[in-house]
Amino acid sequence: SRAIADNLPADAKLLCVDSFNGSSGEPDAHATAKEREGDGAFMKFFANLYDHIMLGRVIPVRMESGNAAETLTKMGVKADMVFIDADHSYEGVKRDIQLWQPLVKEGGILCGHDYNLPEQSWDWVGVRDCVDEMFPHAQQAPYTSIWHVKNEQLTPWGLLKTYAPVSESQKGYGGFFA
Repeated sequence: SRAIADNLPADAKLLCVDSFNGSSGEPDAHATAKEREGDGAFMKFFANLYDHIMLGRVIPVRMESGNAAETLTKMGVKADMVFIDADHSYEGVKRDIQLWQPLVKEGGILCGHDYNLPEQSWDWVGVRDCVDEMFPHAQQAPYTSIWHVKNEQLTPWGLLKTYAPVSESQKGYGGFFA
């Protein structure tokens, strides 16, 4: 989130969606989420992005991914980019793709994290299998574990391509993390 926030256009906003409770499929990987009465992970996030949050450039959306997607869809919010890095199981990745893809503006980018090669030591098989199945032409950013597709590429694999009108107050959202 910090790297994206540091490089946002001047008028853009970054909505960071996270329950900050860790992932049910990876309980050992998210011990900080349980610290400090359940605020440990959020406290670190807030401290890391404090300057951007105070300027209104980063907006923490402390919700479960599906609830946030539903809420933002009802509000007609659209994003230039949606970055998925939540539940790493095949089913979880598929659910997030299906929930968040409709929020990507035409010409926008749907992307995510932990798209590792099988021989890499930290391999999220569910992420790679789901992305490869849903988007055979997905690309991987060089030297990263980030996958990405343009919104125009999504329709051939059966996802809905829906675009609601974007109001003036909703323009300029640089992206969401789900």
